[in-house]
Amino acid sequence: MVIRKKKIKINGKEIEVDAFDTSLIPGSGTEEEAIECLLKEEEIEKEIKSVIEKIKKMSERHPNKHKNTLYYYEVGQVLQFVNKKQFTYLFSLKPDYKCHIGEGAVTDELRKAFVDKKRTLSSDAKISKIDAEKWKVVDGTKTYTIEDAGTQLNIYQQFERGKIWQRLAYDLEPELFDGKKKNPNEAKRYPEFMYLLAKINKKHLNKVSWDQWYEILKFKEIYKDENLLVRVLSECANNNLSGIPLRNKIKQLRKSMRQQNAK
Repeated sequence: MVIRKKKIKINGKEIEVDAFDTSLIPGSGTEEEAIECLLKEEEIEKEIKSVIEKIKKMSERHPNKHKNTLYYYEVGQVLQFVNKKQFTYLFSLKPDYKCHIGEGAVTDELRKAFVDKKRTLSSDAKISKIDAEKWKVVDGTKTYTIEDAGTQLNIYQQFERGKIWQRLAYDLEPELFDGKKKNPNEAKRYPEFMYLLAKINKKHLNKVSWDQWYEILKFKEIYKDENLLVRVLSECANNNLSGIPLRNKIKQLRKSMRQQNAK
């Protein structure tokens, strides 16, 4: 659900153009759903352009951006915009539908509820429980979240934030994200790192180097475990760990602490 660069040929010459992710196919029966997705993509694109302007102003304060931890942190704070639910909210259902939600295949009742809201679920769609109030519906490349809000069930469509990172760091403004990279996958790593770094308590920011943070945040959930993070930062300071030895130490500490907590 993100606009992105696409290569096309005109008169035998290959050029890059901006293209919507969603295809509108007349007569397919999914035209309304496609139009809604296209409007979402346009909304996200506007937000991306707004975010770029904010980051450009930040970059003026940081002329030396390469491996500048504070710059990456500040940009990461702006990139938290991807968490906004208005980008993914689709519709709501009455709480009565909760009895039709269970792990495994999607029930006919729930499938009909989606159709009534101009959304289609294939026969391959599956539901899994996230927690007591949330369920995930996976249907091919599409993923939905059902959230019990008490008075209603809210349905959200998840999008891959990696597509937004590609749009920012590969298509539009690579110089704000450590320069032009060889391919989109390499470019996406930098805004993802910024996004995760901004979830770290700022008091920890200068305790390790940029390179060490880059390795630490390959463990994308580590910011949720303050005790583990503090132990890792201590190991970095005392033993000057980096690269593979640092990643191995994180795995070791994580395993050890989980075993202790299980006792």
